Amino acid sequence: MELLEYMKNRRSVRIYTGEPVGEEKLEQILQAGLLSASGRAVRPWELIVVREKKLLKKMAGARAMGAKMLEGADCAVVVLGDAEKTDVWTEDCSVVMAIMHLAADSLGVGSCWIQGRRREASDGRSTEEYLRELLEYPEHLKLEAILSLGMPKNHPEPHKLEELPMEKIHWERFGGKKKYAYMEHIAKEVMEFCKELDEMPENPSPRSVDRKEFTLLLSGISACRKIPGIQLHMGYETLYHCENEKDAAEARAFLQKMYEIRPHDLESLKVALIREFSECEQYEQFRTFWLGSPMFSLDELRPEGRAWFVKSRDMAEAFSPVVKERGFYAWDINERIGLCRKAAACGMITDEEFWELTDLWVRQAQVFYHSWKEYAVSCLCGAVYFMRREKEEQLEAFLKLNMNLIRQLFAEGMAWQKSTWYQPQEREWVEMFDLRQECLITKKALEEERIGYMYRQNPEEDFTDCGWRFMAGDETEEYVNEPGNIIVCQYSMVCNIEPSVRAYFYSDRGKQYEKVNGEWREIR
Repeated sequence: MELLEYMKNRRSVRIYTGEPVGEEKLEQILQAGLLSASGRAVRPWELIVVREKKLLKKMAGARAMGAKMLEGADCAVVVLGDAEKTDVWTEDCSVVMAIMHLAADSLGVGSCWIQGRRREASDGRSTEEYLRELLEYPEHLKLEAILSLGMPKNHPEPHKLEELPMEKIHWERFGGKKKYAYMEHIAKEVMEFCKELDEMPENPSPRSVDRKEFTLLLSGISACRKIPGIQLHMGYETLYHCENEKDAAEARAFLQKMYEIRPHDLESLKVALIREFSECEQYEQFRTFWLGSPMFSLDELRPEGRAWFVKSRDMAEAFSPVVKERGFYAWDINERIGLCRKAAACGMITDEEFWELTDLWVRQAQVFYHSWKEYAVSCLCGAVYFMRREKEEQLEAFLKLNMNLIRQLFAEGMAWQKSTWYQPQEREWVEMFDLRQECLITKKALEEERIGYMYRQNPEEDFTDCGWRFMAGDETEEYVNEPGNIIVCQYSMVCNIEPSVRAYFYSDRGKQYEKVNGEWREIR
């Protein structure tokens, strides 16, 4: 068994069967302790092994609480340090305790660390005084701890690596996050790909598309993926349908097996969409942490959830300089619409249900992106993050695959190259935040759809005020002080105008920010 496995299995055991610990096992535990590292090899420790039952029961009184397990133990090892030999005797003795504790578990022996130094006995004396009288050790030796030993009656479940509080590890400096080298490398490749996209010649006369065709074009990458029953490219101009019932049955069977989507059950499709493709929501949460306004405390998460969140957050951060507030929305929009297209193609949902279901994502695309190139980069970053659990070589291969698909979409005469980004005649709003949250905004900022300054104060009581105030940034004091120039509006509407403000919603009251060169900067 590897060391890490022993450490996962190591647990404090306080209840014993009463069976004796074999002499050979006890000797190995003691040998392990004597093999412990020590500063300058001084080895300032002394070990007292106690096996007499009467003495063990008396030792149970060495702590007011926390030593009762000694009454049922087969053995105890008292670890003492010589303070005259070194000033780090406590550290050296702690290493001995830890090593013996680990060695005991590896041999199937239950053990428990009973702290002795700076603790109180049941009779009011210090644990040190209590044990010195009982075990007759000299004054120059100081008590560190006691290790109780016995054959375990029950062994607690092993520790789980996914429950480790990884946020307690800091990199390079306190608060520094781990840099995932392969993610950093991929992020650099994406940035190089951005340059490649920028250098691609613009179509001098792209054709306009209507809203329905725009919806299909948003599934650009996903539509290239074939499945059983849909062996042809679905195209982007009209909603594709399987050529015959045999193909449709094959596609339905595949979608039901792969995504648990049931025919004519819209809810099962909605569940699959959220379960499979929610990278954009995760990125939104991560962004609140990166910007110092976390939407929740990590302590609210269960250990395994906290470890997953921290790792995912730190991996996603590699792409933050590239996608910023746009995040991974494009990937989720692309995949969600693509999956809905396949469901519609084989008759699992109706065409009407398809257009109704995809309406939200079309609106989101209009908020976050303004060109197919922006959309493509966000798709690419989201694709890599989606596959983050895979090995590095698989991740690299998935990156290359999606880069090539994007190149094809931008090739001369191909879907994204020949089509304009859809711009509706009237602005389409989308719910970006809880609609019950309201704020104040100047008329100028709302009419010009331009926000350059924001701050949070104590909420007003006469409406559902979240405390946020938004301005274009160049209003005069006289303008702002005129009540008619200030409007109550939904926070969600502000997010439509300026998506980057979403990540600041949970900032403390009193915070204020101004936009400088396209980035929010806190005013202190």
